[in-house]
Amino acid sequence: MAILARQLNAAGLILPRSALPQAAVVEGLPLFGVDDIGEAIAVLHGERRQPSVVGKTPPRRHTLEGLVDLAQVKGQEVAKRALCIAAVGGHNVLMAGPPGSGKTMLARALPGILPPLALDDALEAATIHAAVGRPRTKDFYARPFRAPH
Repeated sequence: MAILARQLNAAGLILPRSALPQAAVVEGLPLFGVDDIGEAIAVLHGERRQPSVVGKTPPRRHTLEGLVDLAQVKGQEVAKRALCIAAVGGHNVLMAGPPGSGKTMLARALPGILPPLALDDALEAATIHAAVGRPRTKDFYARPFRAPH
């Protein structure tokens, strides 16, 4: 809703106070967080002029917490090259092999070589996460990654 409000050049957005952190990633949009309908009416009547927050773009920081650095993987040159090609080309990867061959370690290294998202892509990913009730709380620009194993 915040992205659409910005696209429509809205004067601001009234939303539940609990939704402020999610909407605050939209640059320059005044956000009025309210706890009840009475507060919303007060904002609409102009009794409350100061927004709770004015949205701003999250800072770019690329953290690799909990990830394996691909440089730490010894051997597996063919698999590492395949991961690099998949990361650059945006391809899916399916790993198969016996237990202990390094599949999980390589899978944990993949997010570290993916480039960060552009702002519009990060906002789209945040929109999808918010729609399913799982707001992005960590690195805003990190590519969404799911390791189903």
